[in-house]
Amino acid sequence: MSSITEYITVAVALVFCGGVITLIAAFRFARSRERDSSKLARWLVLIGGLITLIGGALTAVEQGKMSQKMTQLSTQTLAYQTGSDSYPYIGCSGPDSPTDSIYCALYSVGEFPLYGIRVYVSDLTMLSQELDHKDPLFPEKFAKIADESQRTIAVGDVERQTKVFLTNLPYPAHQHQQDYKFSIRGRNGLWVQLVQWRSVNGKWERASRLGACLEDSVSILLEDISHEFPRSEIRELRWN
Repeated sequence: MSSITEYITVAVALVFCGGVITLIAAFRFARSRERDSSKLARWLVLIGGLITLIGGALTAVEQGKMSQKMTQLSTQTLAYQTGSDSYPYIGCSGPDSPTDSIYCALYSVGEFPLYGIRVYVSDLTMLSQELDHKDPLFPEKFAKIADESQRTIAVGDVERQTKVFLTNLPYPAHQHQQDYKFSIRGRNGLWVQLVQWRSVNGKWERASRLGACLEDSVSILLEDISHEFPRSEIRELRWN
């Protein structure tokens, strides 16, 4: 910063010197009646004007650089306060772990921290169960499924490029498929991630898609789909 100050000081000095020389020349030209003296005054005016022009140009250039640096600093400070373009990603273990559960963690992707992160987890497989509407216990069964299939996890602030444990989710030991949806809110955006498993030839295949929620659409950020996962069964990525 001291070099910038010195640079501006030199530029201002040039402007001052050019102005002084121009004033002297103008004064000399006004009082002179001799041709040689008038010629010298014109040269002094030219030199003074050039020095003033150079000093002014240097000052303008350096002020522009300082303004640009201040803008960059302000933008970076704002990014650290909001999270900028950083985003969360949900990493899940395979559903065949010995603990009968799926280990889930949230990863911070990007150069800035995330703030106020809250994750809404939905068991889409459980929610898609077909119930008999004529069953007298339909309201109780539906309420139970709605309650057991969804949970909210308050994560809070997450440092840049770090991992935070979320939860262990039940894995489908007796099923051939399982779908989980993670809806994520933060200070700098909304995201939605679908993680799906399908049992194909006795092996679990997975499809994971993460998107940033825009005003009326979802923009895909990350996609990881195993080769054998049935493409026709990939769910649409939506917030609601």
